[in-house]
Amino acid sequence: MNASLNNVDQQRMTRGGIIGLSSEEGLGLFDAALQSPTAALALVKLDFAELRSQAGAGTLPALLRALVPAGRRSAQSATANADGLLQRLAGVSPGEREQILLETVQQAAAAVLGFASPDQLEPERALDEIGFDSLTAVELRNSLSILTGLRLPSTLIFDYPTPMALMAYLRDELDGGAVDEIESNEADIRRALATVPIDRLRAAGVLNVLLSLARPEAAGQKTVPAASVDEELDLIDGMNIGDLVQRALGNPQS
Repeated sequence: MNASLNNVDQQRMTRGGIIGLSSEEGLGLFDAALQSPTAALALVKLDFAELRSQAGAGTLPALLRALVPAGRRSAQSATANADGLLQRLAGVSPGEREQILLETVQQAAAAVLGFASPDQLEPERALDEIGFDSLTAVELRNSLSILTGLRLPSTLIFDYPTPMALMAYLRDELDGGAVDEIESNEADIRRALATVPIDRLRAAGVLNVLLSLARPEAAGQKTVPAASVDEELDLIDGMNIGDLVQRALGNPQS
């Protein structure tokens, strides 16, 4: 079995924090296992330095986390990785976003397979055609989860089998998350405004602005026909928080 392992297999073991056994070590552990009353044994030599490094980076498999607890460092590192990618994606064109995400997928996949360069991964070629199996698929999923901050499905590589398909999925998930965050923030602002006492709004000089948005005549403005008021209210009702603020400042968008 050892003789059949190639460099990629050995690199995968090393990345997983497992050190290869010599024939003497393997046979010795096998003999010890036969004498053990324990029903299930895992005969492995672990590289604890590598496991601690993975724990600090947030990449340590759940099965091994009790061996080298990372405390807060794991979550902090994972967050930092995701923030780094999100910062790169912010403020660039859609085409540039797709290129950055594609390069991210190719680099992560190349690292898992031990390729010298991510250029070896063709965007439209299926990953299982170049050496991915169920184990490496999980490793790539975990790597992309850390890089993006997304909770990705275990079947990710099989559902989106090419780097290009993976890129498109990650793009849509990241874009959807941004929209969800904006909508969540808007809902929080609306709830917060509803809890502010009228006296505080008046003291802050905001009450008249809000009233003028809802009922133009309430702020001492010229009364307008009911139909126009209804149209105005319909328009305001369809606005988001950003539009309302701009309108309150006298900078209507439409």
